Amino acid sequence: IANPPLFKSQVADEVWATSATKIAENIASSAALLADRLRPKAILVFTQKGLMASLLSRTRPKVPVFAFTAKPRVRSRLAMLYGVRPFRVTFDDEPEVTIANALAELRARQLVENGDQILIVADMLGGSHGARLEDIQRVFDDIAASNGTGDSIPRSLLRPALRRLGLKASDAVETAVGMSEADYVMSEAEGGFVDQERVKYDAQLTFEQFQSFIDEAVEIVHTVQLRTVE
Repeated sequence: IANPPLFKSQVADEVWATSATKIAENIASSAALLADRLRPKAILVFTQKGLMASLLSRTRPKVPVFAFTAKPRVRSRLAMLYGVRPFRVTFDDEPEVTIANALAELRARQLVENGDQILIVADMLGGSHGARLEDIQRVFDDIAASNGTGDSIPRSLLRPALRRLGLKASDAVETAVGMSEADYVMSEAEGGFVDQERVKYDAQLTFEQFQSFIDEAVEIVHTVQLRTVE
């Protein structure tokens, strides 16, 4: 018997077909077209759960895609994507530090050298913090109602909630709330490998806790940059 969906169909459509996801699809498509025209040495993509790397893989770019993630499980999944070579790197709250560390890794493996052009695709933290109270309340109520949890929501559904609000949390905030374990629960549930009760009874957050988490999150800024390795 197939596991029931994490969300009722209407809410699932709202969550997974968000404007943020559509923007990511457009960014991936544009990056692939740019790479095909300019033929950089490689595309570097920085991703938490592998979404942007997956979208880039679907476009079949004519240059290799080097995908960087902080999570070992995500790195393993990325290895199965067409044209993608995954690496693990610690994500710093300062994007330039993360990029520098990634380039150091590629230089050490002799995959890039000074003078090479590279295309960087990433979701950076920028813009304003948090979201409007009415938007936070609506997302919280939708998820709580769809999962039958009443006045709380499972921690494992924080990332979909962030997507709906067009936000992303820093690594420090994610560590504080235990997002790595939450991502593991969510990924297994999506693949049908865990009973939905495990998701339902994952650590629960009240609205006040959810709002506090959202207030620490930052608006996503999508970026595509052509750089010369120095």
